[in-house]
Amino acid sequence: MIGRKRAYEEIRDQPCDQEHGDTDNKRDETQATAQQQQAEQVFSKQLLQIYYDRLFPYQDMFHWLSYFNDPENSNLSGIDTKIWRNREFSFTLKDDIYVRYQSYKSLKDWQDDIRKKCPYKIDIGAMYNFEPSRKKTISSDRFVAEEKELVFDIDISDYDDVRTCCKEAGICRRCWPLMCCGIKVMDHILRRDFGLTHLLWVFSGRRGIHCWCSDDVVRSFDVQQRSCLIDYIKLYIGNEMNQFKVDLQAEKTRGIHDSVLRAYHICVPYFQQCSLATQQVLDTEAGIDYFVNMVRFPDIAYDLRQALLEEIDSTDYAHKWERIESVFEKAAVKAGKSNNGDTLKASKVAIRANLMEMVFSYVYPRLDVEVSRHVNHLLKAPFCIHPKTGKVCSIIDPSKCDEFDPLSQPTLLSLINEYNESGKQKNNGQNSQIGWRDTSLKEIVKTFRTTFLDDLQREKVSKLKQLQQQQNGGWQ
Repeated sequence: MIGRKRAYEEIRDQPCDQEHGDTDNKRDETQATAQQQQAEQVFSKQLLQIYYDRLFPYQDMFHWLSYFNDPENSNLSGIDTKIWRNREFSFTLKDDIYVRYQSYKSLKDWQDDIRKKCPYKIDIGAMYNFEPSRKKTISSDRFVAEEKELVFDIDISDYDDVRTCCKEAGICRRCWPLMCCGIKVMDHILRRDFGLTHLLWVFSGRRGIHCWCSDDVVRSFDVQQRSCLIDYIKLYIGNEMNQFKVDLQAEKTRGIHDSVLRAYHICVPYFQQCSLATQQVLDTEAGIDYFVNMVRFPDIAYDLRQALLEEIDSTDYAHKWERIESVFEKAAVKAGKSNNGDTLKASKVAIRANLMEMVFSYVYPRLDVEVSRHVNHLLKAPFCIHPKTGKVCSIIDPSKCDEFDPLSQPTLLSLINEYNESGKQKNNGQNSQIGWRDTSLKEIVKTFRTTFLDDLQREKVSKLKQLQQQQNGGWQ
């Protein structure tokens, strides 16, 4: 029958097509093999073993996680050996073998065990009232997590509704500014509103960022205290079912908190430059509808939609932002001139708050609150290698996060190549003297020290001096 489309069954069962099917299968197998070989080049146990043997910065990590309380110096006043010895480490080994409740007497024990086990991932847990390695000998009701850093986790995949460049675990230079905005907002709130000083910012190696708050006061927070702090910071409550992703409740409070105002001033430039100009979220009717759907006032929604449709083809994004602000400001001024008293005065505040809510819905940090809430929650250690990308979990200087490039971070393979090249250049047979200082890790460790570790050390030294003076009979 000329011109008749063959049914699927005819194509499937036709003998002459078997050869093509075999060819396709072989091609798929070849591609899968190539991808597996490429993944093995980026990440393998052999490369990881070299990394743990020669490059991993054990000493710096030990200084942090012991808070300069080396158990080897337990005879000195002011040294709390529990901080290190009661810390939980968790390992993910090859073939997804999961090992929890590891703890160590000393730096050397920890270092030797990592080199022996060669974990694909190291997670850091809480400090318990007993050494975690003894957990099986202690009843569960007596084994309690007493302290842990307050941690925050932000994943770029949670921003898929407001980015057009990547999806899921993908990240690029176009959407990285969303992470930068999260860093700057969080860093400002934690330092300004809570007085914290020891904040470590880490790139997860793939799609997110972690913040480790290491001040004494927050390390001892229980679940309720952590939840209160999270509730203070968290604004984004959106999901696919929510029309309004952020609710400042301005009608109830009759005002906007100073912390929210400060966060808004940080967020606006990122909304203009990243959301409008780079992601071009308002350059389509669908994007405009998504944005305007967050307006709480029908008249403003109508005016805003008309203004944005007029600007839909414009690449003058500064002017587009001016049009958005103008619509809201005119409505706020009109509400302020009304004679209906407090009700419309509150509406004026609510109108301005609504614009803030919309900006926050695009760029305000979206926290994984369960990671932060629980004291015994595990989080991946800095300087780990991400098995999917081979990238180092690098340290971020929050003051220079806009300059940080997630795509150009060192990989396991690149570090081993640098290590081997350094060995050739030295050419003196003393490979044991070659370490992270001869690779790209040098700058990452430097950032770790200058933005975080050095201040911890100064604080510990100051406390030891004060303790010594008190023991010597008062201030000298």
